[in-house]
Amino acid sequence: MNLTPWTAPLALVDRQALVLGLENSRSRGEPRVRGGGQPNVLVLTALGLVTSLAAAADWGSVSGRVLNDDGTPLPGVVIYTPDSLPAIHDAVREASSHRRIEISADGFTPRFTYALVGSDITIASNGHSPVVDAPANAHQSPIETNASLVLRFDKAHTSPLTLRCAKHRDEVGFIFVGPSPYLAVTNRRGEFKLSNLPAGSVKLRLWHERQGYLDTSQTNRRSRAIEAEVPAGKTANLEVLSVALPSDE
Repeated sequence: MNLTPWTAPLALVDRQALVLGLENSRSRGEPRVRGGGQPNVLVLTALGLVTSLAAAADWGSVSGRVLNDDGTPLPGVVIYTPDSLPAIHDAVREASSHRRIEISADGFTPRFTYALVGSDITIASNGHSPVVDAPANAHQSPIETNASLVLRFDKAHTSPLTLRCAKHRDEVGFIFVGPSPYLAVTNRRGEFKLSNLPAGSVKLRLWHERQGYLDTSQTNRRSRAIEAEVPAGKTANLEVLSVALPSDE
């Protein structure tokens, strides 16, 4: 009998679970069964496990390291997905369904936020007066001191929106609004990782607040994005992405 790649493991699990159930029944002095009773519970449990494993294999990750052209690590580089993806992981969608940004003497936390189109973002002022720079579909007036405001973004923006404090102009934050809420920021070693991406092709864009979009040797000049292949159940390592970022001095 010819079995498909997924049928064979299921058939094996079904048989093993049935035998285990029969052996347990015999040890308790219960009548023998054929396909019914307790063995079915074990089979369903096993099938559920296999289904979970199959679902987990539909997602993967992308990691890498961003360095300046002089070899020094670049912290604070934003790596995000600018386009729609075939699916969004439940955990990612849940985390992006309602973002919250706090503003204090230390600035905006988080400094970089990805807002899924149609989702809400709460901005808590904590004694400051944050404003959003020039979005066509978001609140632009100063938020009342010690109050919070919920913003909803109804369309994607090609460039990140800038948050500022009306009282302290050096306090800034950035909101990326798009159709797929995957975003990572490089650490002090220039490392990043995007998890729970759908397996298959994905485009990644690099951005830095000092220069805007960054190009690497792997960047497609037309889309201004890196095209990566996400392996099912694994992590694709893009190794080193070298960019030319002018000194801020």
